[in-house]
Amino acid sequence: MNLMKSLKSNVLFYILITSPVFFYIVSLMEPVGDDLTYFTASYSGSVWQGLMPMYSWWRPFDALLGHIVYLYPGLFPLLNHLIVCSFHLLSTVLFFQIIRRLGFKPLEQNIATLFFYLTPSILGAIFDTDAVNQTGALFFDLLGFYSFVFARKSHVAGWLLFTFIATLFKENGITWFVITPLLAWTFDLRRPEIRRGLCWGIMAAVAYGALRLSLPHAGAVNDEYFDFSLRTEMKTLSKLITLVFVPTDNIFFIHDHQPLWGLLSFICSASLPVYLLIKSRTQRSARIPLMLFFLVFVALSAHLVTLFTVMHAYGIIPFTALLLAWGLSRLPVTRMTWIVLSLFFVSCLEIDAHHTIEKYKSGQRMLSLSHQALKLLGPEPVDSVYSVTIDGNYTKYSTFCSNVSDAFAWGNAVMSMTHHKWPRVWEDTAVNVAPQGRAMDSIGQQAYKKGFHAVLVVTQDRVYKVPATVK
Repeated sequence: MNLMKSLKSNVLFYILITSPVFFYIVSLMEPVGDDLTYFTASYSGSVWQGLMPMYSWWRPFDALLGHIVYLYPGLFPLLNHLIVCSFHLLSTVLFFQIIRRLGFKPLEQNIATLFFYLTPSILGAIFDTDAVNQTGALFFDLLGFYSFVFARKSHVAGWLLFTFIATLFKENGITWFVITPLLAWTFDLRRPEIRRGLCWGIMAAVAYGALRLSLPHAGAVNDEYFDFSLRTEMKTLSKLITLVFVPTDNIFFIHDHQPLWGLLSFICSASLPVYLLIKSRTQRSARIPLMLFFLVFVALSAHLVTLFTVMHAYGIIPFTALLLAWGLSRLPVTRMTWIVLSLFFVSCLEIDAHHTIEKYKSGQRMLSLSHQALKLLGPEPVDSVYSVTIDGNYTKYSTFCSNVSDAFAWGNAVMSMTHHKWPRVWEDTAVNVAPQGRAMDSIGQQAYKKGFHAVLVVTQDRVYKVPATVK
């Protein structure tokens, strides 16, 4: 009886029993955009080459998953969703164990864990089938921290091993070679070993870099990772605010063009951090909040100097959740506390629901366009296809609100449905405005002259075929 009462007062109990619903919702999301072009969709290359650095990455686990999906195409995308959800659920359980042992009270533990599990910051990763790297990296980074702080034996070896595995999932995992000892110092844990831990961590990071540079490398580095224009930096700053610190429904601002609803979302979410800042104003300079704030930027450092997208907010959740727990621990629980908490979580749930609906609609658009294209291509496989994708005036937002190009994935959506068996070649040109008059027919005939067996035009809700008039 006491055990059941204890369980029912624990938010983890409710998270675990509702996790099948969580997975079912995620499983409804169809892959779009990069989900259909990255390794984890289907990797047909050499397994050995996949284990080596390729392009801008060294992510052997992604290549292995992609090869499994290539061998057993019926597993995609459900297997990817299952792995991503499992990593997130395991990270939630591990975070709860960590925060409980950090000395926070049950209410603070429960609210921070619920935030970790449901914050809109997870959505960019949780719904994407190529986010195995992001969720896997965070889980092993947290496991490494847990090992360093709480393991009785071989705690340093365990931390270094798990953090290295995290880094093989995704490169930003390397930051935890420094974050782990600093986070331990923040909460006054393993204090005599912090300097030694930092030395071990830096040496491990250097060793990883040396190993990576010494291995064979395939492919060119993506130039997109090195865009330092003012426009890009301003977008990064806005993402930092609305994804990391104040969850905001950016779909209202960017896609729906309804700024008042977006502003309402921002105000509701901001009520909690503003309230906590005001109430804890005499302790803002305390070590814990300052260090947690600093570690947010350490964890983001790899993305801030390359590319920061919605997905990358996932790796910051432990620090914002701990900031939330610390802020709650500094004030008495009053009626006003419950009001701002309610406003905050209602806003988070609204953002989750809105993004879920839009992501689902983008996936359904992908299915509709792909089925139409398959029907037009006929029952017999064709060897080569050329398509013109017309995005029109559709305003995309990340992978939640996908334009035609992302939904159709430049033809990769169709190739995924044929299990990449045909066509052998697919080239696509994306334009914002449809060519007028006979221009489209002229483009199609030129493609036929180059040897393409079919030419398709893809619009927002329709696919049609350009008939060949030349032999």
